[in-house]
Amino acid sequence: VYERAALGHPLDGFGFLVPARERHVLAAATWINVKFPVRIPSHLAALRGFIVGSEAAGLLHASDSDVIELVRQDFSRWMGIHSPPHFSTIHRWPDSMPQYVVGHMERRARIARLLEQYPGLFLAGNAYDGVGIPDCIRGAQEIAKQVLAGCV
Repeated sequence: VYERAALGHPLDGFGFLVPARERHVLAAATWINVKFPVRIPSHLAALRGFIVGSEAAGLLHASDSDVIELVRQDFSRWMGIHSPPHFSTIHRWPDSMPQYVVGHMERRARIARLLEQYPGLFLAGNAYDGVGIPDCIRGAQEIAKQVLAGCV
């Protein structure tokens, strides 16, 4: 949590993603005070950083102060923030972001072919076409269209 006036960044969005080849530590960040303005007093800015994959695994047992410093360095790099935060917290959720493994698309195609043998059977969820909530909603909507088309 930072003093809003000290940031020097317009926070003109909801956050940012860092391409894998340009990552130091952060994979993404969201700006809580922009996404949920009623949660944060207007003179403050709450930034949430996400560390994933091998970076997260490598820092799993690092001290909170070391992780906070690395995140601060990335906030400085990506947002030009040089002031210290009022406070920081860390929540470690190992293996919380599912990652599809090599061959996922081929397995997904095989499942789709097998489903053709069972008309009326549909599969949905983050195991198939995206792990995020928007992906799951989109997939469920597509299946709902298929179900309705079969009922006509």
